[in-house]
Amino acid sequence: MPICPRAGARPLRADAGPYGRPRPKEPLFLLRTFTGHWNAIVFTPRKFSDPDRTFAAARRKKFVCVLTQDKDWLVKNQVPAENLGDTLPDAPDPDVKHVAFVIHGIRDDGYWTRKIAGKIREAASPPGSKNPPKWRCETSSYGYFAMLPFVLPWIRRQKVEWLMDAYVGLRARYPEAEFSYVGHSNGTYLVARALEDYPGACFRDVLFAGSVVRRDFNWDRYFTAQRVSKVLNIVATKDWVVALFPMGLEPLRKILDFDLGGAGFGGFDQAAPRRVPKIPNLDEVRYVEGAHSAGLVETQWQHIANFIVKDVVPSPNDLEYPIAIEQSSDRTVPLLGSRFQVLDVASWPAGRSRPRDINLHPLPCLYRRNDGYESDYAHTVGAALSFGTKIDRHATIVGLRIGRPKD
Repeated sequence: MPICPRAGARPLRADAGPYGRPRPKEPLFLLRTFTGHWNAIVFTPRKFSDPDRTFAAARRKKFVCVLTQDKDWLVKNQVPAENLGDTLPDAPDPDVKHVAFVIHGIRDDGYWTRKIAGKIREAASPPGSKNPPKWRCETSSYGYFAMLPFVLPWIRRQKVEWLMDAYVGLRARYPEAEFSYVGHSNGTYLVARALEDYPGACFRDVLFAGSVVRRDFNWDRYFTAQRVSKVLNIVATKDWVVALFPMGLEPLRKILDFDLGGAGFGGFDQAAPRRVPKIPNLDEVRYVEGAHSAGLVETQWQHIANFIVKDVVPSPNDLEYPIAIEQSSDRTVPLLGSRFQVLDVASWPAGRSRPRDINLHPLPCLYRRNDGYESDYAHTVGAALSFGTKIDRHATIVGLRIGRPKD
């Protein structure tokens, strides 16, 4: 579906692109004498470089001509584009209808992004298809991003600016294309922050794996504004990287404006399984078994491609896991001043293995609430309170939440 029209906007022009923007025209290039980025609009004398204002006057004259002369004058005085061929971007390609970003996270060089991009192109052009829509994938890297720079907000924002530079360049190069996004770890933060800071950023499908975006991120806002069409968040069972740092520090958001979170481990609040009303087009896979990169292993590549190309939401890797949790009890017991959720192992389906992901030690863990399954982090608990601790002859702790009891 087309996205990004503004409320109350005038009808789109017949030659407008898919986002309502006019198609870019061929640029004209004019050079000015002794002019660089630092003095492009300096028209006054300079003590050492231009004391008699010779260059400033010439610069001002050409600047005024550019603003006042007609197109014929501009064409006559331009620098031929072929003379700048090594520095100019590629010509716009209106035949490309879809562009997919595949962006890596921290402590990662992103070589896997090209493999997923290949799967996306395969899904978009299956063997035997006639005249499939043209796809392009953007897998460029913002470089190896270590943990220390990642925790500094001004450094993270620089990477967001990098993403938007690439977005603007591709928007000019492919004026007819819709854009989708696959992000892992810090790659999820980049697009979420871009949506907040840049009103012109629009994406059709967005897929997160190992997300470090806050769980209270307001996706409904961007669906309503038609800036995003569909979101899929892959939640991993053992993503301690997300659970310990971004998710563990989420409570600081009110004090330090902390904009990282644990959606890759706990899921988004607006996507809770029993949330009423459910937000359309916001889906989660709960759960894919594995750690921080569980959503990117090779067995997931086809699922990612099918979602980006065909809007197909994959099923969890371990389909037994949600069924087992569904048949658990709702009892809670007080323990060390906190409330622990007790899941009844007696109701576990016969012949099904228990999920290994809630092998607590006792770090981030799963718990059950009346409004759905969520996750949280443990503060400091003795090692005795781990997976398999007996509460009574009928139940065993298989998931717990540390925190204040609910009123």
